Amino acid sequence: MPKVSVIVSVYNVEKYIQQCVDSVFNQTFTDFELILVDDGSLDSSGKICDSYAEKDNRVRVLHIENGGQGHARNVGVSLAQGEFMEFLDGDDWITPDTLEFLVNEAESKSLDLVLFAAHSFVDGDPKEFNVIINEYNRSHNFDVVFDGVTCYKKMMECDEYITQMGMRFFSASYYRKHGFAFQEGKLHEDEVIGFLSVILADRVEIVDKRFYQRRYRAGSAMTSRTQIASLRGYATALADLSRAYRKRKLFDDMEEPLVERIIIYLKRVQSIFLASDNGEKAEIYKETQPILKKGLRYGVPLDKKSKMAERNLFTYEAYLKKEREKKKQKKKAKRDCFLLKCVRWIKRHIIKTKE
Repeated sequence: MPKVSVIVSVYNVEKYIQQCVDSVFNQTFTDFELILVDDGSLDSSGKICDSYAEKDNRVRVLHIENGGQGHARNVGVSLAQGEFMEFLDGDDWITPDTLEFLVNEAESKSLDLVLFAAHSFVDGDPKEFNVIINEYNRSHNFDVVFDGVTCYKKMMECDEYITQMGMRFFSASYYRKHGFAFQEGKLHEDEVIGFLSVILADRVEIVDKRFYQRRYRAGSAMTSRTQIASLRGYATALADLSRAYRKRKLFDDMEEPLVERIIIYLKRVQSIFLASDNGEKAEIYKETQPILKKGLRYGVPLDKKSKMAERNLFTYEAYLKKEREKKKQKKKAKRDCFLLKCVRWIKRHIIKTKE
């Protein structure tokens, strides 16, 4: 059994996949298996993957019909045999000391999860990308093992909560114990698993090592998403978090981070909605309201003591009311502020003061 399973989702990255795979073979730590999931690539990516499998028995390649990155990663996990798991996108790469450091850290401290940093770079003209190059940095190296809830709160305090799954090194037993899985067929497929995999951990460490090399390029999943598809992904994440709360019966200390995360998704949905043109708004309203309503009906009880989340919610409700008052046309006002209804559903069904 290999120590580490490196799972790579591959889709139309013939220009980059060699650099990605070579970065794994160039590791100072060699007890790994490399699982390449070709997600129905239309270029030569799949053939390049096969050529590596022919040369090294640590490489396994699976060719599947295109189902999106979430599906490809789930397939990769189902094949993984390692004690630890690292996710890698086919157009990114990792530094040579990545696996050696992470394995030593995870084993010596019995960690469920290690969170690390990334270096971002643009493939092409930086002016064409509306990105923050330093958004994957971690300026704090706490040098301490946290429980998951404390870890999440620390990252939020520092404004350094990062969803990107390539910057997480998992204990495979921890991952499977909680049945983590990526959303399939949606953008932002890692939002729910990203949040839950932190707060459910017993032992997490944050290190400021920039092991992951994150590429921005035209045509990638991160830079080709449409507004409606992006919004649908956030709406689904919001709904799934509400379901996850009920299904998993999370502890009281997890209530505040959960509702805080739900509010963040509501704000993202509203931001995208307000930035869309009128033609898109009608479609957005039609598609996302049922998703939100279905998810929010599960309800998340919030203790009286969780004042911060409740205060944030009411502040957001006031913001939505103000937005509605700005609208002159009644129909447009109703459509533009449909999330006001969602907030009211939260107040009725999610925030239930305990006696």
